Amino acid sequence: MSKENFINLEKDRLKFFCDNERCIDCNGCAVACDEAHELPINIRRRRVITLNEGVQGKEVSTSIFLYAL
Repeated sequence: MSKENFINLEKDRLKFFCDNERCIDCNGCAVACDEAHELPINIRRRRVITLNEGVQGKEVSTSIFLYAL
């Protein structure tokens, strides 16, 4: 990503919304984020986690931003 494009993104203040009701833990959001920021393979900005895994009716998957890269 060029410096000019990055500056334009910062001006737009992009937001990320994850609908927990529709999340199927596919990690598509994490891959899209990595691709948009042209990150190396081992660096992640976003990860999908599942809360209450294995508890029927209470499992919830959500996308979170990772502050520590």
